[in-house]
Amino acid sequence: MSLYALTSDIWSSRSSEAYILMMIHYLTREFALKVITLRCTPFYDVRHTGTKIAMIIKESLEDIGLSLENMVV
Repeated sequence: MSLYALTSDIWSSRSSEAYILMMIHYLTREFALKVITLRCTPFYDVRHTGTKIAMIIKESLEDIGLSLENMVV
């Protein structure tokens, strides 16, 4: 995969525990859409700041070897 898009969402459980979900989306050479759940993990920081969210996303991408330069918006 050379280019991909990323989506994310943060929500709270009924017991007020926050979670963050990240998914990547890309097209194959045959233009078939593929979606991969990258991470679904507890979001321990009480404040959901842009800086904290960006750090978690960057670390998650680095963990699996994806480059920010290949992400499209």
